[in-house]
Amino acid sequence: MNKQLPAKLKSILLILFILLQLAANILYAQPNTSINRIYWSTLGYYIISNTSNTNTPIGKFGTSAGIGIEIQKNRLLLQSGLEIEYYSSIMNMGDTSMTKTLYDSDGDEYTGNFTFSNIKETQKILNIGIPLLIGYKSRKRFYFLAGEKIAFNVYCKNHSSSTVNTTGTYNNLIGNNNNGTLSYIPSHGLTDENRYITKKTNIKTQFISSIELGWALKKQTHYQHLKHKDKNKPIYRIALFFDYGIAPFNKNKTDELIVSSSQDYYIPTISNLLYFNNKTTILNSIYTGIKITVILHNKRNCHCYD
Repeated sequence: MNKQLPAKLKSILLILFILLQLAANILYAQPNTSINRIYWSTLGYYIISNTSNTNTPIGKFGTSAGIGIEIQKNRLLLQSGLEIEYYSSIMNMGDTSMTKTLYDSDGDEYTGNFTFSNIKETQKILNIGIPLLIGYKSRKRFYFLAGEKIAFNVYCKNHSSSTVNTTGTYNNLIGNNNNGTLSYIPSHGLTDENRYITKKTNIKTQFISSIELGWALKKQTHYQHLKHKDKNKPIYRIALFFDYGIAPFNKNKTDELIVSSSQDYYIPTISNLLYFNNKTTILNSIYTGIKITVILHNKRNCHCYD
């Protein structure tokens, strides 16, 4: 069932996006319709999560900037365009441990004991998004928009960090605890160490549902009714928005949690929490915050502001 879920959601969202695009074409073909250039910027809280029961997403921040058009027919609104999105999120994980059979420089076999703590990963994501939103504006300058966005991942880098405690257990030694275990011998790598690893990865096409509620800072007026000095002045809007996104991924390509950060020696390091131990093949994201929109008047004859 989980493997079929992303395909079903993808089909539904694609159909919805096509229907909204069709509505835009029909709306613009009608009389008494205006089209204006718009610019926007957002800033807010962003979090990306998976379905692993071992990870805790914390989130961080996001920002975006875009350019597009807004079609108005009477009080109906329809927006589309192109935006650049940058997000950063944090994911934590509880302590974990592992053992591995190794050989020292003398060729003697021992068991390496590794305990990982302070595990944290920061994801940095850059997308190009295409929004398609439809809405309504009131005479009191309030407005709302809702619709879908498609986001294409351009860049994603995961920076993982952890504190690693390393001990070694020999069968033919008494050791520190009378069980053959040696600890805190830095020259042999038996110590506490902060380790880091940065890895580029890729997020598949994301499908985002968006809602926006805001207020125009001044009332929009028909272009022909404006005073000459005001004809080139933009209209500003401020809004609160909420985006919920999903991104399917191939579970067969799930990354290993622990990798070696050296090719010459076994130096285990926590890597890539984002794709580890997921129950389904979907990543989820939430982005919410403040949006500023700038609207430039169009000279086309329309009574959209009355």
